[in-house]
Amino acid sequence: MNISELKKRAREYEIKGEYKKALETYETILKQEPEDPEVLFRIGQILIKFSQEKKAGEFLLKAYENFEKKKIFDNRTIALLKKLIQLYPEKKELYKKIAEAYYQIGMPGEAGKNLEYYIEYLFKIGEYDKGFENYELLLKWQPENFSLKERVAELYLDFRKNKRSIELYLELLSYFHHKNKQKETEIKNKLFSLGVSEKQIEEYLKSDSDSEEKESVFVTLDELLSGEIKRFTKATRQLKDKTGLYQEKVTKDEGSLVETEEEIQREVIREFSEDFATIEQQKEEVVSEEKITETRIRTPDKVKTLAETLFIMGDYSGALDTYYKAYELYYSENLMIEAFNILREIAEKWPEEVKARKEMVKISHMLKNKELLVDSILSLGECLYKRGARDDALKWFLKVLEIEPENKKAIEFVTIINPEKLEKRRKIEKKEVKKPQVFETHKPEREKVSLEGDKVGVIDLRKEIIEELEAEEKRDIFSEVRETLHKFSKEVDYKGKLELGIAMREMGLYEEAIENLKEATKSDETRALSLELLGEIFMELNRYSIALEYFERALSEKNLEKRREISIEYHIGECYEKLGDTINALVYYKRVYEKDPEILGLKEKIRELETKKKEIIDDERISFL
Repeated sequence: MNISELKKRAREYEIKGEYKKALETYETILKQEPEDPEVLFRIGQILIKFSQEKKAGEFLLKAYENFEKKKIFDNRTIALLKKLIQLYPEKKELYKKIAEAYYQIGMPGEAGKNLEYYIEYLFKIGEYDKGFENYELLLKWQPENFSLKERVAELYLDFRKNKRSIELYLELLSYFHHKNKQKETEIKNKLFSLGVSEKQIEEYLKSDSDSEEKESVFVTLDELLSGEIKRFTKATRQLKDKTGLYQEKVTKDEGSLVETEEEIQREVIREFSEDFATIEQQKEEVVSEEKITETRIRTPDKVKTLAETLFIMGDYSGALDTYYKAYELYYSENLMIEAFNILREIAEKWPEEVKARKEMVKISHMLKNKELLVDSILSLGECLYKRGARDDALKWFLKVLEIEPENKKAIEFVTIINPEKLEKRRKIEKKEVKKPQVFETHKPEREKVSLEGDKVGVIDLRKEIIEELEAEEKRDIFSEVRETLHKFSKEVDYKGKLELGIAMREMGLYEEAIENLKEATKSDETRALSLELLGEIFMELNRYSIALEYFERALSEKNLEKRREISIEYHIGECYEKLGDTINALVYYKRVYEKDPEILGLKEKIRELETKKKEIIDDERISFL
């Protein structure tokens, strides 16, 4: 039997759950192909199922080395590295490896987060030069991340590496020149303090402007046709085609040469006149923006409009600063709802911006609105979770459960991060319910919270939450840098997220699997399968209520394939059965049976539940009597 047939057989054994036979087959292949990364990878996975982590780690490390040697970077590589990080938490260099793998598969945002974590570790152990080397790599990966560039420039300055700091500040100055007057002035002042003269700054900006002009649309027809200019518009591509036609015409008819040339020139003028109009319009917008900034408008609505304009123009750093200025103005004028809405807008546009979410929590306290408070704390917790601060996120999700013990979103995240905490909390709650009520002669006053459109609720968490927020604000430069990384990720590859989620689940990395599958639910193409897989994962975690929600959402998707619909309905039946809801379980099992009566053991299951249902009904009748 050849290698490919053996691999196929081993995989079939795995699917059936016959892991011992699969392992024996893979070991047979390994004798012939000892360096096969895929086989090493599969053996490692099976050994994990047998709880032989140490031995599994050896195989997985060897598998990664061979994947790397063969330059294979895909979802398996990511899942493999995640597992290795779990098995070898002391090997921090694995974070750089996973960063490189993410970058190779086109996920620079994830690459940045992991590389920044590795850089943070290098600075903590005093490997500063190595840390700066990796910052340079990060800047190379995200050249348009100006917030990151500014923070790294400051870090170079802190370590007295002035030369590189000046280079980065000059790059920033070039970007903010004529775009954000205030930022431009700030950077100029930085450069002056570093000994850079006004004349040197002017020369730099002039040379930068000259190089931009060389690549602008103001080019000759000869340059366009020769292909020397990198910037090709629709017209230039058409011109290249016309040049072929032009050459043919020259040989046939010398007299047609002038006519063809005139035709080409007319097309160039028409195409570039549109470009010139756009450029003039952009210039007017920049001038207009400068005037607005220079007049220092103090009206929060106008500052908000300016922030929106900057965001549309792609000046994300300037936009963020301006949004915060609008927030401060609304806050100073005691317009709390407007201030909260600005913070919510920041949170939507910058998914990992923590500061806005902290302020949302504070304002929702001031507004004495329980619903807003819960939503704000959930948003803060989710943001911290995405940034990798899972312990901090857990604290906030637990606070939500103090306010709303049955909050589904908080329960789901606590289940993912630390299910033991949830179990412990439920046991405590059960004990408290069993305790006899003790009536005190004096009760301490609690803060009453009036809710719009709701009954008056009671929240006694203000002091604790404010203290927690103050503690969170004492962050170092590294967490500040981490905040800026997400904005420059490429368009999300939802299919990639789905595949990555499947790979993570297969490796037993449920937390990472859930994170990726949730991302995949944002696309119509991958939503149904992602929701179904999320349901399956929560079933494996024995969280049947959460699983049920995901299956019901999957079932409500349009244009489901028949097999997928049957699979989801069967899972819903299983969830109801596990939750002790025999009647609903029967409803779904019977639906499935009507569509596919050949499912193994389904008929017997229905009979068994019918018997249970009869017993329940009889018990209820006796109880009633």
